[in-house]
Amino acid sequence: MIGCIGGGDGLRELHTHSDGESSSILTLSIWSEKINGKGEDGPPLVLLSDDRSCGVIAVSDGVGGAGSRQVQIGGELASGAKIAATKLLEVLLVFFKGAWLQPRPPSTAAAQHAPMKDEQAAQTRHEQKGPASDDAGPLPYKDISGSTITKPSAIDGKPSSPGVGTYQSSHQLTPYLVTKVGGCSAYLLNGAVCGPNIADHIDVLSKTIDYAFDKMNREITEAQATTRLKSKILRNLPSTLAGWVYRTEPEREILAFWAGDSRCYALDSNGLRQISRDEAKGNYDAFEAIWADPPLTNYISERTPNNIQRKHLLCDNPTILICASDGAFNYLPTPMNFERVVLSSLSSSETMRDWADNLAARLLAAAGDDISIILHPIGFSSFDDLKDHYRGRLEQLDGDFLGPIKALQDKQAQLERELAAIRAATKETTQEAWSRYRVTYDQYLSEGDSQ
Repeated sequence: MIGCIGGGDGLRELHTHSDGESSSILTLSIWSEKINGKGEDGPPLVLLSDDRSCGVIAVSDGVGGAGSRQVQIGGELASGAKIAATKLLEVLLVFFKGAWLQPRPPSTAAAQHAPMKDEQAAQTRHEQKGPASDDAGPLPYKDISGSTITKPSAIDGKPSSPGVGTYQSSHQLTPYLVTKVGGCSAYLLNGAVCGPNIADHIDVLSKTIDYAFDKMNREITEAQATTRLKSKILRNLPSTLAGWVYRTEPEREILAFWAGDSRCYALDSNGLRQISRDEAKGNYDAFEAIWADPPLTNYISERTPNNIQRKHLLCDNPTILICASDGAFNYLPTPMNFERVVLSSLSSSETMRDWADNLAARLLAAAGDDISIILHPIGFSSFDDLKDHYRGRLEQLDGDFLGPIKALQDKQAQLERELAAIRAATKETTQEAWSRYRVTYDQYLSEGDSQ
């Protein structure tokens, strides 16, 4: 199904599954540019195994101040921030596609779809890599856009961690029809297997980004060789990053990773939890940061080595994993309001399509920036199950937290209306009194005037 939702930069397409609307549980993605064609958030990335047992979701936000300079790469001319955010997610897609592929399975149809055990997959990968695993240099491969990106097969001369190998496979990406508003790169990967230590993926991912961004920066530098513009503040390829990588078999393991102030959240029946820590100056909490808007102390760029933060989450209960750029949460009055926007839009929806529509409309109404956000539900059997799970939390949020604030805001609004009425009445009464007073006040002003 295709629908449209209005916004500041025109209509945005909404794509969802057309079957099982009332029961389908899909990943939800929203991407919007404040100024059409001038946005600096990369289209969100979703990559899941075909059985949904592992996956990665990620958003990026080009750092507009540091990356305001126009750069050219691969024939594309745009701000460094825009190119960085887009290319960063391409690197993630190619990296995880390579990291999760399992070797060609047996020819039988049953075996083709049977997931491999972690130990078996890791051992088979090692056998497939052969001598390449002893090569400490980067291995070139193609990304989906056709440009060559390099990926290290080993770090400091040691073979890659199990489950993070590089080899050839016949498995291909297939489109994943997420519930989305705006652009999103969403794929399923047949035969994907996530290794037992997902933190190892982030170690190698950081090196992969270093290789890729260094290569792109050399191309940019060559194109800018004739210019003399240099600055310690400006970067060629600056972008924030926030994402989740998870697996559910043989046990659930979830890891948040980030750089900058794009955020990772987990939303369960007890409420919204911020998992990532903003990498910005000052010791501001999430509420204070809305007003302070402090400058960043870390983000992805061509200045390597890049530093990606990470945190494991112990989460056995049904949860919504969220990653978002600051445009999605930083224009609402408090983090409590952000949670309420998510839950109230869910509560008032009958399908995932409705939820995407409603949530996008509410975020766009408040936002003064580009928006990137992904919501990935884990552990729910149906959309009705998802709604039921959070019904009590929405009531608690309104009753214990936002309700008292809303009551005072309503009282303030009423008092402001009364004050406005008093001011209007005061002005009218003053004008009437002056009209009567000036009869004698102006009496002699007109006497003796020439006719």
